[in-house]
Amino acid sequence: MVVPNRRNQSFIIMKYPKKAQEREQLDISYTNNIYSEYIGCHIFQMLGVETQQTVLGTYQNKEVILCKDFVDDNDRLYEFAQIKNSIPNEQGTSGCGTELSEHLDALGQQTIYQVQKLKDYFWDMFIVDAFIGNFDRHNGNWGFIINKKDAKVKIAPVYDCGSCRYPKLSDEKMDSILSNSDEIKKRVYDFPNSAIKENGKKINYFRLINSLEYEDCNNALERMMKRIV
Repeated sequence: MVVPNRRNQSFIIMKYPKKAQEREQLDISYTNNIYSEYIGCHIFQMLGVETQQTVLGTYQNKEVILCKDFVDDNDRLYEFAQIKNSIPNEQGTSGCGTELSEHLDALGQQTIYQVQKLKDYFWDMFIVDAFIGNFDRHNGNWGFIINKKDAKVKIAPVYDCGSCRYPKLSDEKMDSILSNSDEIKKRVYDFPNSAIKENGKKINYFRLINSLEYEDCNNALERMMKRIV
């Protein structure tokens, strides 16, 4: 739901808790996605990453999250999928393809933003998503803002963090996990995984980061760890 913000003529996106699917066999009827969104966005902000402004509230006796629209009348949001789709690749896949190799090729070939700065941003976001346990950072929920008048480009604020911090766990399940060291370790080393894939398999955050395989990822880890600790 989108509502106008009369104070500055911008718009605010209102999100409700998502209804849990019956097939998921959860012990809650609604997920905690609005709290995950709020916490995830604020962690990004605290780590110095420009992020969509979010506020928790109530509307018609329902808990909601308000997300400020960061695109004004002269701007247009281009998702990474749109940019990636414009770049030919050997696999012939679309902009929605989530293979890491395709991502890195697209980051290097795109011409709308300084390549190394964009790579740094991508890996910074990857590290923070690993930190907050975001399992759904796909090509359609990050991107660029392009001004329609002067064609200036900037990276869009981080948005759509509702799939972090295990939004489908009940309070009782969280308490059970936090009292069990083995369960905690599983959520550090085993899952959640990234939406980005290697060889068709979703990337395990710990394995990839711990492998030190990608220099830009290593640099991002060093940058973000200084801010986290």
